[in-house]
Amino acid sequence: MKKLIALALSTLLLAGLACAQSAELPAYIYPGEDPILAAVANYASSLGSLYLEPERCVCIPAPVVLKIELVDDATARVYGQFWHMNYVLKGTVLESVSGGEQPAVLTLVKSGDIWSVTGADIAEDGDGYAPSILRLAGGDEALAEQFFAASDLMAEPAASIRTQFIRDYVKANNLPVEGYQDPFWEMVPLGE
Repeated sequence: MKKLIALALSTLLLAGLACAQSAELPAYIYPGEDPILAAVANYASSLGSLYLEPERCVCIPAPVVLKIELVDDATARVYGQFWHMNYVLKGTVLESVSGGEQPAVLTLVKSGDIWSVTGADIAEDGDGYAPSILRLAGGDEALAEQFFAASDLMAEPAASIRTQFIRDYVKANNLPVEGYQDPFWEMVPLGE
């Protein structure tokens, strides 16, 4: 019985140490000046709740905007690959713990000076992925190729957009972060 209690206490202690290693992170808020990108980035960061969200994590988006179509003065369509990754802070590194992509065409509506996402036409998963990308691109093969290229988070353009959005988040929140890291990969330094 004493061994069982000791084992339970050490398990709790180790779990507490793991949580203590991860610092509290402020919520993501787009720090830039572009009102359409602000709506898109804040929308993408809200998608982090679709995945595992450990305590003290933050969802930082990496929206790869491929095309913006202004329908009229108060409506826009944004075509893109809307990446969203959840991170925890371990020391000076943001470690990704979950996330994904959402290839979509977003509908945005302007009210005053504020744009908001009011709808999303999202690509299907599995066997329907490629045909739905072609549908989202409206038959534009070059745009479809951009969608497919942006589906690799480790390749351009997604890789540099991800680094830039993380760098902007770190700077806006004055965090002591040197880089970010995916499981089983090397840390990516943020640089300047």
